[in-house]
Amino acid sequence: MLLKMDFLFAFTVCAIVMTVVQGQTTEDDWRMYKKTFKKNYFIAADNGRLDRIHKRLFVTRNEQIKLHNSNPLVNYRRELTGFTDLLKEEFQKFLGVNKNAIPSHTKEAVSLRPDGSDITDPDVPSRLDYRYHTCLPGIKNQGQCAASWAFSAITSVEFNRCRNNKNISVTLSEQQLIDCDRGGLNKGCHGGFSMTAIESTMLTGIATGLQYPYKKTGGPCKYVANMKAASVKLCNYIEGGSIVDMKYALTKLGPLSATMTVTDSFADYGSGVYDSNDCDGQDPNHAVVLVGWGNQNGIDYWIGRNSWGTGWGKEGYFLIQRGVNKCGIESYPVFVKLS
Repeated sequence: MLLKMDFLFAFTVCAIVMTVVQGQTTEDDWRMYKKTFKKNYFIAADNGRLDRIHKRLFVTRNEQIKLHNSNPLVNYRRELTGFTDLLKEEFQKFLGVNKNAIPSHTKEAVSLRPDGSDITDPDVPSRLDYRYHTCLPGIKNQGQCAASWAFSAITSVEFNRCRNNKNISVTLSEQQLIDCDRGGLNKGCHGGFSMTAIESTMLTGIATGLQYPYKKTGGPCKYVANMKAASVKLCNYIEGGSIVDMKYALTKLGPLSATMTVTDSFADYGSGVYDSNDCDGQDPNHAVVLVGWGNQNGIDYWIGRNSWGTGWGKEGYFLIQRGVNKCGIESYPVFVKLS
């Protein structure tokens, strides 16, 4: 009986010690996370309430990340990011596709192949990667302005303009789209759609980023005709889900604007081929750019370019499963041609 009591006492002490250590570890993790991502939630008269709210979110997500990464069968890894502790409404500010901005009466999608047959053109490679191409500008950071639609649209135009001008790269203005394309379905820092943004510039042209710099917020339109640095001749959908056409367009015309559904697991993406099922079958809420394709460990993937800075993902890029419309990324691919 005495031996049993000693065992119970020892077990209880051990449990208490583990709880204390675990609490210290959690607090240390939270403190280190805030330091790494430069976060401070302590405000006057708040008594630490906001900090506690974000800490709870952080602890939950951190455990989810650890659990995911402990599975040897997963094809991608998650990591702590600046989004890990955010409330849903806070995270939405970093997205930017408004489903209502995707017109139900859009132009009919096109096939870019002259005969509609499978690609046999030797210029279409088995893999493609524009990440290090002279004409692809550096990764940008939209910040807390839900205008990924503008960044997605501008990147495709920037690449085309550069390639049509002896590989001379010029940064174009997302801010112009945010400020000036607001008469219809696009709502500045409150969401929009890339194709309608590109169409809005077909008559006016697009200014450079130097002439019309990005401010991470909306404002009055300041574009004037003498700012014109690029003109779009044509933009259209590629037949949704046509991998053959998307590869052909990427090869012949350059990066494609695309929409997708982003969830917590994508926000925490670190490396590998993203293939989570939690984003499938939902409305799109974010715009990205497709800049290539390949295969890793037998999994076909697209190379995606984000607008969350170089500290996210693989220096601002990600790999996502190809051929299954993962997260809806093959639903609304858009190409551009410049005049």
